[in-house]
Amino acid sequence: LELLAVLQDHAPVVFVTRGNHDTYAVLDALAEHGAVIVERGDDAVPLPTDAGRIVVTPALDPGEVPADAELTLALGHYPMTTSAITTATRGHAGVSLFLFGHAHGGQIRLPFVGALWAPGEIGSDGHVVSRTSPSTVFPELRGRTISGLDRVGAAYRHISNGIGTQAVRLRFLAPAEISVITLVPK
Repeated sequence: LELLAVLQDHAPVVFVTRGNHDTYAVLDALAEHGAVIVERGDDAVPLPTDAGRIVVTPALDPGEVPADAELTLALGHYPMTTSAITTATRGHAGVSLFLFGHAHGGQIRLPFVGALWAPGEIGSDGHVVSRTSPSTVFPELRGRTISGLDRVGAAYRHISNGIGTQAVRLRFLAPAEISVITLVPK
C-alpha cells in the first residue's frame, strides 16, 4: 500500500491487474485505497485526459471498447504472443499499447545469450503456455520478447521486469523496475 500511495502522488489514476501470485484480498485492499482493478472481461475504463480519448481495458477478453477510442491501454499480467495480440487488435481503428509483466525480464540472464528461462505467454487460444514448454528455455534465442517495448503490427507491447522474483530470489542482468511510460500526443 505504500507503493500505491507513492504512485497516486504522481498519477491521477492507478490501474492494477492481478498477477499469478496475487490474491483477491490483495486486490480488494488496493481497491479500498483507490486503485482501479482491471480484470478479464471488464469493459473499458476512460482515462481522464485532455489528449484525446484514451481507455484502459483488460488485454484478455476485453468488454466493450468505444469505437472512438484513439488509444487503448490493454493491461494484463501474462504477456500475449504476437499472434494473440494480432488477433486482439484486428478491426480496431485506434492505437493499442499492451502492458504486461510476469516474465521478470528473464530474472537470470547471460551476456550474448539473454534469459535462461522465462515463464510462458498467453497464446491465441487464451491459455498460458506451460512453464515446461521448450519456448520457456532460452526464450530470446527463440525469438520471444520478454522485456521492454516492441511493435506488433499496429500495436505496441511493453513487458516490464517488475519488482518481484519467481522461485529463486535472485536477479542477474535483469534489474527490477517500475516502468514509467509517458504518452505524447502526435
